[in-house]
Amino acid sequence: MTYHPADDVDPKWSPDGQKVVFSSDRGGDFDIYLLYIKTGEIKPLSVSEGDDVHPEWSPDGGRIVFQSNRRGNYDIFIMDSTGENQRGLTTNLLADITPQWAPDGERIAFVSYRDGNAELYLMDHSGLNMRRLTINPRQDQEPRWSPDGTKIAFSTHRSGDEDLYVLDITDSWERNLTNTAGDDWNPCWSPEGEWIYYYTFMDEQIYKVNLKGDAPIRLTSGPGSCVDLTVSSDGELLAFASDRDGDLEVFVLDSSGAQLDQITSSAGVDRFPRFGPGERE
Repeated sequence: MTYHPADDVDPKWSPDGQKVVFSSDRGGDFDIYLLYIKTGEIKPLSVSEGDDVHPEWSPDGGRIVFQSNRRGNYDIFIMDSTGENQRGLTTNLLADITPQWAPDGERIAFVSYRDGNAELYLMDHSGLNMRRLTINPRQDQEPRWSPDGTKIAFSTHRSGDEDLYVLDITDSWERNLTNTAGDDWNPCWSPEGEWIYYYTFMDEQIYKVNLKGDAPIRLTSGPGSCVDLTVSSDGELLAFASDRDGDLEVFVLDSSGAQLDQITSSAGVDRFPRFGPGERE
Protein backbone atom coordinates (compact mmCIF):
# COMPACT_ATOMS: atom_id res chain seq x y z
CA MET A 1 0.00 0.00 0.00
CA THR A 2 2.92 2.35 0.70
CA TYR A 3 6.51 2.20 -0.49
CA HIS A 4 8.92 4.62 1.15
CA PRO A 5 12.30 4.44 2.94
CA ALA A 6 10.74 6.09 6.00
CA ASP A 7 8.67 4.26 8.61
CA ASP A 8 4.91 4.12 7.89
CA VAL A 9 3.22 2.76 11.02
CA ASP A 10 -0.05 2.30 12.90
CA PRO A 11 -2.48 2.08 9.94
CA LYS A 12 -6.21 2.42 10.64
CA TRP A 13 -9.02 1.77 8.15
CA SER A 14 -11.70 4.42 7.77
CA PRO A 15 -15.19 3.18 8.73
CA ASP A 16 -16.23 3.17 5.06
CA GLY A 17 -13.17 1.10 4.05
CA GLN A 18 -12.08 3.65 1.42
CA LYS A 19 -9.09 5.19 3.20
CA VAL A 20 -6.31 4.38 5.64
CA VAL A 21 -4.84 6.85 8.09
CA PHE A 22 -1.30 6.22 9.34
CA SER A 23 1.74 7.85 10.95
CA SER A 24 5.00 8.34 9.05
CA ASP A 25 8.35 10.04 9.61
CA ARG A 26 8.84 10.60 5.88
CA GLY A 27 8.92 14.36 6.60
CA GLY A 28 11.41 14.07 9.48
CA ASP A 29 9.08 14.02 12.48
CA PHE A 30 6.14 11.64 12.65
CA ASP A 31 3.06 13.17 11.04
CA ILE A 32 -0.33 11.77 10.10
CA TYR A 33 -1.14 10.87 6.50
CA LEU A 34 -4.19 9.67 4.61
CA LEU A 35 -4.02 6.98 1.92
CA TYR A 36 -6.86 6.69 -0.61
CA ILE A 37 -7.22 3.00 -1.44
CA LYS A 38 -8.60 3.28 -4.99
CA THR A 39 -6.09 5.81 -6.29
CA GLY A 40 -3.07 5.25 -4.04
CA GLU A 41 -2.89 9.00 -3.38
CA ILE A 42 -1.27 9.94 -0.07
CA LYS A 43 -2.23 13.23 1.57
CA PRO A 44 -0.56 14.75 4.66
CA LEU A 45 -3.11 15.61 7.33
CA SER A 46 -0.88 16.98 10.09
CA VAL A 47 2.51 18.63 9.72
CA SER A 48 3.82 19.94 13.02
CA GLU A 49 7.05 20.62 14.88
CA GLY A 50 6.80 17.37 16.80
CA ASP A 51 5.48 13.83 16.50
CA ASP A 52 1.80 13.25 15.66
CA VAL A 53 1.00 9.58 16.26
CA HIS A 54 -1.68 7.08 17.24
CA PRO A 55 -4.49 8.27 14.91
CA GLU A 56 -7.98 6.91 15.56
CA TRP A 57 -11.08 7.41 13.39
CA SER A 58 -14.36 8.50 14.93
CA PRO A 59 -17.09 5.90 14.33
CA ASP A 60 -18.73 8.13 11.70
CA GLY A 61 -15.41 8.73 9.91
CA GLY A 62 -15.70 12.50 10.19
CA ARG A 63 -12.93 13.14 12.72
CA ILE A 64 -9.56 11.78 13.75
CA VAL A 65 -8.17 11.92 17.27
CA PHE A 66 -4.43 11.54 17.89
CA GLN A 67 -1.61 12.34 20.29
CA SER A 68 1.00 15.00 19.59
CA ASN A 69 4.02 16.45 21.37
CA ARG A 70 4.03 19.60 19.23
CA ARG A 71 3.72 21.65 22.44
CA GLY A 72 6.45 19.76 24.31
CA ASN A 73 4.77 16.82 26.00
CA TYR A 74 2.10 14.59 24.50
CA ASP A 75 -1.47 15.92 24.52
CA ILE A 76 -4.65 14.68 22.83
CA PHE A 77 -5.63 16.48 19.62
CA ILE A 78 -8.56 16.21 17.23
CA MET A 79 -9.06 17.21 13.59
CA ASP A 80 -11.54 16.75 10.78
CA SER A 81 -10.80 13.77 8.55
CA THR A 82 -9.61 16.29 5.95
CA GLY A 83 -6.91 17.56 8.33
CA GLU A 84 -8.76 20.83 8.99
CA ASN A 85 -9.73 22.32 12.37
CA GLN A 86 -6.87 20.81 14.37
CA ARG A 87 -7.06 21.65 18.06
CA GLY A 88 -5.90 20.31 21.38
CA LEU A 89 -8.36 18.56 23.67
CA THR A 90 -5.99 18.36 26.64
CA THR A 91 -3.33 20.71 27.99
CA ASN A 92 -1.24 19.07 30.64
CA LEU A 93 2.32 19.24 31.95
CA LEU A 94 2.58 15.44 31.77
CA ALA A 95 1.68 13.11 28.93
CA ASP A 96 -1.86 12.34 27.73
CA ILE A 97 -1.70 9.45 25.25
CA THR A 98 -3.49 6.62 23.36
CA PRO A 99 -6.95 8.13 22.78
CA GLN A 100 -9.76 5.67 22.02
CA TRP A 101 -13.20 6.64 20.67
CA ALA A 102 -16.27 5.25 22.36
CA PRO A 103 -18.60 3.38 19.98
CA ASP A 104 -21.14 6.25 20.21
CA GLY A 105 -18.56 8.76 18.94
CA GLU A 106 -19.32 11.11 21.82
CA ARG A 107 -16.60 10.18 24.31
CA ILE A 108 -12.87 9.51 24.25
CA ALA A 109 -10.93 7.39 26.73
CA PHE A 110 -7.20 7.98 27.12
CA VAL A 111 -4.21 7.42 29.39
CA SER A 112 -2.82 10.33 31.42
CA TYR A 113 0.31 10.68 33.55
CA ARG A 114 -0.94 13.89 35.19
CA ASP A 115 -1.28 12.13 38.55
CA GLY A 116 2.29 10.83 38.56
CA ASN A 117 1.51 7.45 37.01
CA ALA A 118 -0.62 6.15 34.15
CA GLU A 119 -4.36 6.34 34.84
CA LEU A 120 -7.43 6.04 32.60
CA TYR A 121 -9.43 9.19 31.87
CA LEU A 122 -12.64 9.92 29.98
CA MET A 123 -13.80 13.11 28.24
CA ASP A 124 -16.33 14.30 25.71
CA HIS A 125 -15.06 14.68 22.14
CA SER A 126 -15.06 18.42 22.79
CA GLY A 127 -12.51 17.98 25.59
CA LEU A 128 -15.11 18.85 28.27
CA ASN A 129 -16.50 16.80 31.17
CA MET A 130 -13.17 15.14 31.87
CA ARG A 131 -13.08 12.58 34.66
CA ARG A 132 -10.62 10.11 36.05
CA LEU A 133 -11.71 6.47 35.69
CA THR A 134 -9.01 4.61 37.65
CA ILE A 135 -7.24 5.47 40.90
CA ASN A 136 -4.29 3.23 41.61
CA PRO A 137 -0.57 3.80 42.35
CA ARG A 138 0.37 1.35 39.56
CA GLN A 139 0.18 1.88 35.78
CA ASP A 140 -3.24 1.53 34.09
CA GLN A 141 -3.03 1.62 30.28
CA GLU A 142 -4.25 0.24 26.93
CA PRO A 143 -7.95 1.23 27.23
CA ARG A 144 -10.21 -0.71 24.86
CA TRP A 145 -13.97 -0.04 24.65
CA SER A 146 -16.49 -2.87 24.69
CA PRO A 147 -18.71 -2.96 21.58
CA ASP A 148 -21.72 -1.65 23.56
CA GLY A 149 -19.72 1.23 25.05
CA THR A 150 -20.43 0.35 28.69
CA LYS A 151 -17.06 -1.14 29.65
CA ILE A 152 -13.35 -0.62 29.08
CA ALA A 153 -10.78 -3.41 29.15
CA PHE A 154 -7.28 -2.34 30.11
CA SER A 155 -3.90 -3.64 31.23
CA THR A 156 -2.52 -2.73 34.63
CA HIS A 157 0.65 -3.28 36.65
CA ARG A 158 -1.14 -3.23 40.01
CA SER A 159 -0.26 -6.88 40.84
CA GLY A 160 3.44 -6.53 40.03
CA ASP A 161 3.17 -7.48 36.37
CA GLU A 162 0.67 -6.60 33.65
CA ASP A 163 -2.77 -8.17 34.06
CA LEU A 164 -6.07 -7.45 32.35
CA TYR A 165 -9.01 -5.79 34.05
CA VAL A 166 -12.41 -4.65 32.83
CA LEU A 167 -14.07 -1.45 34.10
CA ASP A 168 -17.79 -0.66 33.94
CA ILE A 169 -17.84 3.09 33.35
CA THR A 170 -21.41 3.51 34.61
CA ASP A 171 -20.63 2.49 38.20
CA SER A 172 -16.79 2.19 38.25
CA TRP A 173 -17.06 -1.56 38.94
CA GLU A 174 -13.81 -3.38 38.13
CA ARG A 175 -12.98 -7.05 37.63
CA ASN A 176 -9.59 -8.73 37.38
CA LEU A 177 -9.64 -11.03 34.32
CA THR A 178 -6.09 -12.44 34.27
CA ASN A 179 -3.44 -13.08 36.89
CA THR A 180 -0.49 -14.87 35.34
CA ALA A 181 3.22 -15.00 36.06
CA GLY A 182 3.95 -12.84 33.00
CA ASP A 183 2.66 -9.62 31.44
CA ASP A 184 -0.73 -9.78 29.71
CA TRP A 185 -1.12 -7.20 26.92
CA ASN A 186 -3.10 -6.01 23.93
CA PRO A 187 -6.75 -6.68 24.94
CA CYS A 188 -9.14 -6.99 21.97
CA TRP A 189 -12.91 -7.45 22.32
CA SER A 190 -14.90 -9.93 20.27
CA PRO A 191 -17.71 -8.15 18.33
CA GLU A 192 -20.46 -9.42 20.64
CA GLY A 193 -18.51 -8.46 23.78
CA GLU A 194 -18.33 -12.00 25.15
CA TRP A 195 -14.57 -12.56 24.86
CA ILE A 196 -11.38 -10.57 25.23
CA TYR A 197 -8.38 -11.81 23.25
CA TYR A 198 -4.88 -10.96 24.44
CA TYR A 199 -1.19 -11.85 24.35
CA THR A 200 0.80 -12.99 27.38
CA PHE A 201 4.54 -13.00 28.01
CA MET A 202 4.03 -15.91 30.40
CA ASP A 203 4.43 -18.36 27.50
CA GLU A 204 4.33 -15.92 24.53
CA GLN A 205 0.93 -17.17 23.34
CA ILE A 206 -2.49 -15.73 22.50
CA TYR A 207 -5.40 -16.43 24.85
CA LYS A 208 -9.03 -15.47 25.24
CA VAL A 209 -10.95 -14.86 28.46
CA ASN A 210 -14.60 -14.12 29.20
CA LEU A 211 -16.01 -11.65 31.72
CA LYS A 212 -17.32 -14.31 34.09
CA GLY A 213 -13.99 -15.02 35.75
CA ASP A 214 -13.48 -18.38 34.02
CA ALA A 215 -9.95 -19.59 33.30
CA PRO A 216 -8.37 -18.16 30.12
CA ILE A 217 -8.25 -20.39 27.05
CA ARG A 218 -5.02 -20.71 25.08
CA LEU A 219 -5.39 -20.35 21.29
CA THR A 220 -1.83 -20.65 19.97
CA SER A 221 1.22 -22.80 20.59
CA GLY A 222 4.78 -22.90 19.35
CA PRO A 223 7.82 -20.61 19.60
CA GLY A 224 8.09 -16.87 19.04
CA SER A 225 6.45 -13.74 20.38
CA CYS A 226 3.18 -12.20 19.16
CA VAL A 227 2.38 -8.48 18.79
CA ASP A 228 -0.22 -6.17 17.20
CA LEU A 229 -3.18 -8.46 17.84
CA THR A 230 -6.44 -7.46 16.13
CA VAL A 231 -9.86 -9.07 15.52
CA SER A 232 -11.97 -9.13 12.34
CA SER A 233 -15.33 -7.35 12.42
CA ASP A 234 -17.22 -10.67 12.34
CA GLY A 235 -15.09 -12.10 15.16
CA GLU A 236 -14.10 -15.15 13.13
CA LEU A 237 -10.42 -14.30 12.62
CA LEU A 238 -7.50 -12.88 14.58
CA ALA A 239 -4.43 -11.32 12.97
CA PHE A 240 -1.08 -10.65 14.61
CA ALA A 241 2.64 -10.32 13.92
CA SER A 242 5.01 -13.02 15.16
CA ASP A 243 8.72 -13.84 14.93
CA ARG A 244 8.09 -17.57 15.27
CA ASP A 245 9.85 -18.10 11.93
CA GLY A 246 12.66 -15.60 12.50
CA ASP A 247 11.58 -12.15 11.26
CA LEU A 248 8.29 -10.59 12.27
CA GLU A 249 5.61 -11.80 9.84
CA VAL A 250 1.82 -11.51 9.80
CA PHE A 251 -0.33 -14.51 10.73
CA VAL A 252 -4.09 -15.11 10.73
CA LEU A 253 -5.75 -17.41 13.26
CA ASP A 254 -9.38 -18.51 13.43
CA SER A 255 -11.06 -17.55 16.70
CA SER A 256 -11.17 -21.14 17.93
CA GLY A 257 -7.41 -21.49 17.55
CA ALA A 258 -7.77 -24.44 15.16
CA GLN A 259 -6.31 -22.92 11.98
CA LEU A 260 -3.17 -20.75 11.75
CA ASP A 261 -1.97 -19.33 8.43
CA GLN A 262 1.13 -17.26 7.67
CA ILE A 263 0.15 -14.32 5.44
CA THR A 264 3.48 -12.62 4.77
CA SER A 265 6.99 -13.88 4.15
CA SER A 266 9.64 -11.24 3.61
CA ALA A 267 13.21 -10.44 4.58
CA GLY A 268 12.04 -7.38 6.54
CA VAL A 269 9.65 -6.72 9.40
CA ASP A 270 5.89 -7.04 8.75
CA ARG A 271 3.66 -5.59 11.47
CA PHE A 272 0.41 -3.78 12.26
CA PRO A 273 -2.16 -6.03 10.50
CA ARG A 274 -5.62 -4.48 10.24
CA PHE A 275 -8.86 -6.00 8.98
CA GLY A 276 -10.94 -3.82 6.68
CA PRO A 277 -14.46 -2.87 7.85
CA GLY A 278 -16.76 -5.82 7.26
CA GLU A 279 -14.01 -7.73 5.50
CA ARG A 280 -11.20 -10.17 6.18
CA GLU A 281 -8.32 -8.13 4.75
